[in-house]
Amino acid sequence: MRWYEILLVIVGGLLGLMVSVFFGIFIWKFGANGFELVSRGTLFRDVLTIVLAIAGVVIAAVGYLVYRLASERIERRALGEVTIETLRSTARLLTYIGYVYWVDFEYTGEARYREQAIDLTRRAHNTYARKLDERERENELLIGAIRNNLAYYLANRGGSEDRNLARGYAEYIHARSQNFPEEKEEWEETYSFVLQVYP
Repeated sequence: MRWYEILLVIVGGLLGLMVSVFFGIFIWKFGANGFELVSRGTLFRDVLTIVLAIAGVVIAAVGYLVYRLASERIERRALGEVTIETLRSTARLLTYIGYVYWVDFEYTGEARYREQAIDLTRRAHNTYARKLDERERENELLIGAIRNNLAYYLANRGGSEDRNLARGYAEYIHARSQNFPEEKEEWEETYSFVLQVYP
C-alpha cells in the first residue's frame, strides 16, 4: 500500500468516527431528554462543532495529501534533471580525457594511447551518452561530438572489425551536420575520412 492510500484510509476512518460521534451526540441529546427537542442553540452549537471538526480534519488531510503529491513530483523531476546533467557531464569528461589520449597518440605514435582514447570515448558513448534523449538539441550535439571522435579514432585504427561501427557513427554525424553549423566542417571531414578508410 502506498503512503497516500494509507492516508486516505486514516482520513476515511476519522470521518467515520466523527459521523458516528455526531449521531451519538444527536441520539444522546434526544434520548437524555426523552426525545424532547433540547434548546435549538445547544443542538446547533453541538452540530456546528462536529461539522467544523470534520471539515478541519478533511481540509488538513487534503492539504497534506496535495503537499505530499506535489513534493514527490518536484523531487522526481529534480532527480531526473540531476541524472541527465550527471550523464552529460560524465560523457563530456570521458570524451575530453579520451581526446587527451588521442593527442598523446598523435604526438608519440604509441598505439596504447589510441586504444585508451577509443576505450574512454566508447565508454562515454555506451555508458552515458546513449541514455540521453537525443531529441534535445544539447544531447544531440554531445552524442554527435562523441560519435565524431569515435568514428575518427576507429577509422584511424583501420581494423576490419571497426568498419560497421565507424561507418554507422560517420553516417550519424553526416546526417546531422546541417543542424550544427559550428561542427559541420569537422564532422564532414570525419565522414570523408571514414569513407576513405572504409569505402
